[in-house]
Amino acid sequence: MKLRVKLGLIATVAMGATLLGLNPISVTSQQSTTGVAYAATTINAKHQGLVGDGATSNNTALQAMIDKWSDNVTIHVPKGTYLFDAGNIKLHSNITFKFDKGAVFRITGGQRVNFVYPSPEAGYDGGISNVTWQNATFQGDNTSAGQSVFTQSIHHAQNVNFDKCVFDNAESPTGHYIDIDGSHNVNITIQYSRALMVHRIQGSDSSRLLE
Repeated sequence: MKLRVKLGLIATVAMGATLLGLNPISVTSQQSTTGVAYAATTINAKHQGLVGDGATSNNTALQAMIDKWSDNVTIHVPKGTYLFDAGNIKLHSNITFKFDKGAVFRITGGQRVNFVYPSPEAGYDGGISNVTWQNATFQGDNTSAGQSVFTQSIHHAQNVNFDKCVFDNAESPTGHYIDIDGSHNVNITIQYSRALMVHRIQGSDSSRLLE
């Protein structure tokens, strides 16, 4: 009887996750004296408000998603072209962006988006940690309005990974794709880049760039 009740609770949790747009990694039933164990949170970006039609601005939706899921989350980005306007996107610790093949973050019209890695506390260990981009594509262009830019502003952060990422024509003409300031263990594996520029500021260490 107790097992049936526990399975019923698991089924309810899984159904609720589906309605919220979550992608549960796995749900297993097992008897335990400490209660039910839950899988790490994985959310579908489209189900949570991102629009991959190449025309709709996604700044507000992405920031709201990051703020809502504030601890240990994987954001699954399905195939699509996600447009951004000028502005800042503020990240937090323990977040992974996992891009499907054909999923693109795009900036155009001479605008600039900064992905900000804040440093809530003073010192080289005061920043956020454990941020990963998997198979991400950052795409810009250069039109009569100017160069469109994506920038990663990594300040006093730890354990930041760019895994098989694409940086395509979105570099700052006066700066860099990636600015690293006083950070530790920043690893960059490039799938493709058009003039990737990485700026390491004094105080950063254990940073690796692999092509």
